[in-house]
Amino acid sequence: MSPITETIIQEATAADIPTLSRHIEACKQELSSMPGRPSDATQFVTSSLEDIFTTCLKAVETTSARIVGQLFVTSGGGDGGGSGGTRDRRGSIGTVRPCQFLQAPVTSAEEAIAQAMRWLRPDIRGDYLELVHIYVDPAYRRQGIGTQLVRLCRDRARFDRLPLSVCTQPKCHEFFLNRRFGEAKRSDIDLRAATDGHARFGVIRFSRMYDTVCE
Repeated sequence: MSPITETIIQEATAADIPTLSRHIEACKQELSSMPGRPSDATQFVTSSLEDIFTTCLKAVETTSARIVGQLFVTSGGGDGGGSGGTRDRRGSIGTVRPCQFLQAPVTSAEEAIAQAMRWLRPDIRGDYLELVHIYVDPAYRRQGIGTQLVRLCRDRARFDRLPLSVCTQPKCHEFFLNRRFGEAKRSDIDLRAATDGHARFGVIRFSRMYDTVCE
């Protein structure tokens, strides 16, 4: 298809819940080919829109008014409290902490991923921003939409003088590396063991990354 002539970024509203939820379901399927319940995605979008600490953005193609991308970013606070994002406990970028391979018995892919997410929580004392979800419609990728969404998060992090963090999976890991996010720690999960061999991937790697531009 021809390139998008113009895309604008706006805050999402309750009217966007059906579209944003479909995008989240598509994102799940790209990850593991194990679609979750539609109600889960709808609940996640609804709670994110209601959360005063979360900002939900949408990328809208101006000619069609179609939502072609989305991003959710939330404010977090480390166990040290306070503000300013002091990162004396953050894993150093470039020297990645040893990979944790999750081998404990799990009953589902969701449980395995939840274990990894707990281990991969940001090692930050103080406040920070976390990019918790990003998605661009496959038909509109490689046109700068994801970069535009991330730039807005980066601008906010700079303005608030806070570190910006993201937990990535393989499909988007290179995207963030190319936008100068550095990897600090990672965790591997064998999704086949958690899904009776039905997952698209075998061992899947999740990584905790930090924006090096905002340092």
